[in-house]
Amino acid sequence: MIPAYEAIINILFPSWCLNCGIPVSSSDRHLCVLCRKKIEFVHDACPVCSGFVVDGVCLMCGNREIFFEKNIAIMEYTGVAKEILHHLKFSGKKRLSPLLGGEALKAWELWGGMADMVTSVPMTPVKEWKRGYNQSKLVAQYVSKKTSIPYRDILREKKDSKTQREQGYYNRFFNVLDRYFVKDTMDVTDKTILLVDDVFTTGATLNECSRIIRDAGAKGVFCLTLARAGIKKLEK
Repeated sequence: MIPAYEAIINILFPSWCLNCGIPVSSSDRHLCVLCRKKIEFVHDACPVCSGFVVDGVCLMCGNREIFFEKNIAIMEYTGVAKEILHHLKFSGKKRLSPLLGGEALKAWELWGGMADMVTSVPMTPVKEWKRGYNQSKLVAQYVSKKTSIPYRDILREKKDSKTQREQGYYNRFFNVLDRYFVKDTMDVTDKTILLVDDVFTTGATLNECSRIIRDAGAKGVFCLTLARAGIKKLEK
């Protein structure tokens, strides 16, 4: 039975599944049970970066120097997962962040990871102001709260940086070089950092952020990404 307070909320503030449009309870966080079951989770991935593996070779990190210890990508960036991530990033649906944060938390705990700090891939203050929030930070803070690992804004993004979304496959690697820096007040010496991001496409952003954090003295960087995107559409 639905609690009385939740029934009142559903009457005053009705909500609908963002994928199929049917009415849902406020506790469902904009996604019905049937659509949740349609989410495609990552499997048969590279054990290091969660990238696609073909003939035993990872298409993402096979021939590159990797600065993070491991990346755990949770969902495939398609279908329902792509829809809800778009709503979180571009439609102001912050209520989706606990749903996605819950999936991130399950993946982290299932793997058995440990960290001293949780952080997220940053946005410039202007970008964050325009959107109203940093979606990766919301998910990272959810994981932090549930695990009691402190959240810290370790990195900053330099202003006037071009978004990765606008770049083709090869340009993504050049676009992130020296794009980020560690805040002057942040001491990461000998600490293990959990870095959270929303979509893993080429791994360029995660790798560059991890390099910067490692150069600042961190012992290691582990990454959690909500979704893994294909790279074919980027190849030019």
